[in-house]
Amino acid sequence: MFAAIAIIIVAIVLAVALSAQQGPRSQGPQKGTVPDVKDGKRVIRVYGTEWIDDPIQLAMKQTDTTPIRK
Repeated sequence: MFAAIAIIIVAIVLAVALSAQQGPRSQGPQKGTVPDVKDGKRVIRVYGTEWIDDPIQLAMKQTDTTPIRK
């Protein structure tokens, strides 16, 4: 019986100690990486599942950095 009480007390102390730690830091907006576009480079057309070593980008939509939550 004393062993069970000791285990409960240790578990409570550990729970309080671990909950007192700092939470995750708030992160700012992330910047996306975009492959470089070079003039005259041929467009690779892939049909199906295939690994390509040199990704290209035909168009890009400008995204803003407004936060989701204010």
